[in-house]
Amino acid sequence: MPDFELDHSGTAYVLVRARAVVDARTAPALYEAVRAVVRGEGRRFLAVDLTGSAVYGPRGFGPLISALKACRDRGGDLYLINPSETARRVIEHDTWRPVQCFGSRGELDRALLGVCEMVGNG
Repeated sequence: MPDFELDHSGTAYVLVRARAVVDARTAPALYEAVRAVVRGEGRRFLAVDLTGSAVYGPRGFGPLISALKACRDRGGDLYLINPSETARRVIEHDTWRPVQCFGSRGELDRALLGVCEMVGNG
C-alpha cells in the first residue's frame, strides 16, 4: 500500500490520505503526490487527511508547507483534516491567514457546501 493515496472523488478539491507518518522517509512521496495534483493536474484546492498519522521534523512538514504555498499561489487553498495542534501551528506559522482545519472529510464537505450555497444565494 502506498504511503499516500490520492482521491479525486471530491469536486472542489483533491484529497491526499496519509497512510504513514509524514517524516524524512515518506516526505519525497508526499512531495510527488502534491506536485502531481497541483502542478501536473493544475488543481488549486487540496485537502490532506492526517487521520491516524503524525508529522515529524522539518522534512515531514516541508511537503505540507510547499502544498499550502503552491495552492495559495494559484488562488486556491490547502485544507487539513485531523492535524495535530503542533502540525497546524507549524504549517501556518509563516502564512498570512490561518490554515483551515477540519475533524473529518464530512466536516470539510459540509463547510465547503455552505460556502457554495452562500455564494449561489448572494
